[in-house]
Amino acid sequence: MMKIILLLALTGCTSTTLIYKRQCDPVPNSLANQRRPPNPCVNYKNTEDLDRRQAKIKATQLELQERMDVAEKKQNESDAQLESTRQEISTRFGALDELMTKLQNQLEEMKRETSAGFSTVDRQLEKQNADISKLKKDTAEIKPKVRSAESNLRSQTNQQQRLQAEVHRLEREVSYKVAFSASIVEAPGVFTGPSPSTYSKTLIFNRVFTNTGNAYNSSTGIFTAPVRGVYHFSFMTFGYNSHTSGAILTKNGRCQVSTWEFKGPDTSDTTSNTVVLSLNVGDRVSIILWRGGKVHTSVFSGFLIFPL
Repeated sequence: MMKIILLLALTGCTSTTLIYKRQCDPVPNSLANQRRPPNPCVNYKNTEDLDRRQAKIKATQLELQERMDVAEKKQNESDAQLESTRQEISTRFGALDELMTKLQNQLEEMKRETSAGFSTVDRQLEKQNADISKLKKDTAEIKPKVRSAESNLRSQTNQQQRLQAEVHRLEREVSYKVAFSASIVEAPGVFTGPSPSTYSKTLIFNRVFTNTGNAYNSSTGIFTAPVRGVYHFSFMTFGYNSHTSGAILTKNGRCQVSTWEFKGPDTSDTTSNTVVLSLNVGDRVSIILWRGGKVHTSVFSGFLIFPL
């Protein structure tokens, strides 16, 4: 019974805080490392040491409890955050599944449309190939016709160019209208006709009947070709038998054709001549008398037959 009471007492001493402090004598140094028998002071020191250790353990327990509370709070927060994240992930996975389902449906629809489109394209390609084959065949048939048409076109072009040249020539012939006719006015005592000076033999036909194109100059008696071409000229003289009569047609001062009638028993003499000349622009044609010749009157005419 005493042992039980002692144990309970010791237990109470170690589990409770001491209510007072015991004063013990100091231990001599010589006895510090020696084993000493139990005594009240030694037991108190042991109890005091246990009390310090118990206080330290409680402090450690309190610190651990605080850490455990903080850890538990963080764990609860982590669990809440994890749950929120899990729910968000679950929601996103649901939306993703829905999106994947929608995309799969669209993909299937696109496959069907693409298949139908390819079928249409294949049919169109077949039709185009058939059309191309037909066009190639038609082109092969048309090529000889085109070559023939080109040859005909070249021939027609050449013919058209010839016709255009002919038209231009005819237009020139039509556009260039040259003709004149003039005579010497009969006057008493004048047998050589009027002239610019006493020494000139050129007859001046001062009475103009026609002068289309104004190529004949009634002041000088000279015809000047306005265009290159072929011209027709004629002249006639009338004189008396007392003098040599007739005249000479000249081109640029050179004799071309002439008439001549010498003195004779008849009363009067008439002469005439005609010539066709090729003239260039600016060539001059006129009528002159023979040396010692005289005429009473005369006619000088000419016209353009066609231009060159």
